Amino acid sequence: METTAIEFVSSATIDVALNFNSMMEMNIETRNYYLNQIYRVCSAGALFYNVNRMQRKMSDIGEASYVNNPLTYPYRKEDVVIEWEPDELQQDYRARFGYGAIESFAISSIRRVNLPQ
Repeated sequence: METTAIEFVSSATIDVALNFNSMMEMNIETRNYYLNQIYRVCSAGALFYNVNRMQRKMSDIGEASYVNNPLTYPYRKEDVVIEWEPDELQQDYRARFGYGAIESFAISSIRRVNLPQ
């Protein structure tokens, strides 16, 4: 399935959404598009597990560079956070290859989304 095929997924039909290390490589507009799509397709109370590293020196075409930091992703305040912590597995693994703590900084987030108000 192509990534843009998410637009064909019916709203509120997915019970678990998983994302690993892809949003960190997207520009802000694209990342926010996919986050909005995840919220759209997730059913009430669905689990959303998202793990991404901080990427420095990201840039849009013709734009200034920015830091794509998973701490600043536009999650919804209504989400119930089950886990929100550094991803020790990814950080430890990358540290073996000579990356420092800052370069290896990754956040693991598990949350319940789209809960009824």
